[in-house]
Amino acid sequence: MQQILCYNKNVCLSQVFGHKGAHVETMKKLFAAMTTAILCVAIGLLPAAASSAAVSSAQASSSAGTVGHMEEDFLEFTVPAGMYAFNKSTSPTDPNLAKVGLAETWHQKQQDLSRMGDNTTLILPEGGAYTINITAKASTFSSDYYDMRSLSDAQFQTLLSDLAKPEKLSDGSETQNTTKRYDSPTLPFIHIVSRATVNGKNVVDDGYFTFMNGKGYTVETYRENGELTAEQSAALKSIADSIRFTKIVPKPSAAQTQADNIKIILLLLSPVIIIVLIIVAVVVSSKVRRRKNRRRQAMVLEKLSAYRQAQNALEEKAAASGTTVPEPETLLENTTKCTTKVLKKLGWMDLLLNRRSSWIPLSIACIVLIVLGIVAAPRSPLVCVICLVAAVICLIPPLRLPRKTFQTENGFFRKAKTRKRRYQFRAEDFRVTDVTSTVYPYVQLVEVRETKDFFYLYLSEKHVFVVAKKSFTKGTPEDLRRLLDEKRIHF
Repeated sequence: MQQILCYNKNVCLSQVFGHKGAHVETMKKLFAAMTTAILCVAIGLLPAAASSAAVSSAQASSSAGTVGHMEEDFLEFTVPAGMYAFNKSTSPTDPNLAKVGLAETWHQKQQDLSRMGDNTTLILPEGGAYTINITAKASTFSSDYYDMRSLSDAQFQTLLSDLAKPEKLSDGSETQNTTKRYDSPTLPFIHIVSRATVNGKNVVDDGYFTFMNGKGYTVETYRENGELTAEQSAALKSIADSIRFTKIVPKPSAAQTQADNIKIILLLLSPVIIIVLIIVAVVVSSKVRRRKNRRRQAMVLEKLSAYRQAQNALEEKAAASGTTVPEPETLLENTTKCTTKVLKKLGWMDLLLNRRSSWIPLSIACIVLIVLGIVAAPRSPLVCVICLVAAVICLIPPLRLPRKTFQTENGFFRKAKTRKRRYQFRAEDFRVTDVTSTVYPYVQLVEVRETKDFFYLYLSEKHVFVVAKKSFTKGTPEDLRRLLDEKRIHF
């Protein structure tokens, strides 16, 4: 019976959680056929107008049993005396599990309930002779019906007639279905009894189902090789009669439904929109950065040209007098060993301080996508997954940059077969000596980055010298900072 409202499931829950000796395969075929029947009926009955009338909430009497709740569905029911209710949140240490014979298997059954996804309550008598299921399931079908009370008499009769038609099973046998309307004290139900002989077993499934608040609700039990006992039938009917809803949610209007659909579409498109915005931001930022670098390089070239002219003038003057240009005095001296650790720090510094236009927009996008994924998770798990995947993708490019910088610099020193680099800072320039010796005027520096342990001298975006503060053999880090400030180097 549960299959009537579960559509795409081929196993009745009572088969999985029912009394001892249940056989899943026997019931699969029966309820698969009933699924087909209810879907066919749905086509002929939709749409149905929702009723705005409220469902009265019956007060459970203590003599009748205890009150159970399916809170997320605003549903209450009465558990008959001598019976016990369980759901996927029930603790494995619940002492009532032992009373119904589920203590040893509850952990696995709990996992099965969670995997099925429906909101299901299991009700069993002491000893666990049978199981009654209360199941809530949302679907397009139930959303369209919304409220069983809204069906006209003609629609109800059509539904009853179609559900009563026999359905062929895969082994060639047929179901025998009996249907009738049943009005509980609070709700209309369709009461359907299905019988079939499958693999030599006579199966009887008895249940009540209805629609409320856009969901389908089933109260169902079954038995093999025999009719339901009087106790089983009475308990089933008692629970169906006790069902009441504490809150009735009006069916959304067509305009509201359209607005919700638009929201869903926007939600689905939001990851794409964010990714596009990221790409635009990165492209714009890169263009601005390139333009800035071109202006800076033009200024550097102008200053470098003036420096070269001054040097040429000195050389020409010295040549005319038959002398040589004297080597400038070394004001500061530093020998830095560029170990792998130092170069790895360079990679991360370069990313954090010198490539902010790359990682900041991507990081912001990553955070936005994660938040969007969390917000979207209850409504659309697919959007949640897409957002989280997009967030990870956003992190990949900036996280690759430090390693790329490290590999470039480390590759140079591996080929040079030395990791020591000597710096001699003079009045107008500085000499760098590793495998070669080259002089660079201060005007050639486009910027300097300073951290707690290092100076990073940039000749260009991809050409940088690392100066360790602890490695000065002449002068101090403060002296170098003061010298570079005097030369108006951009820090």
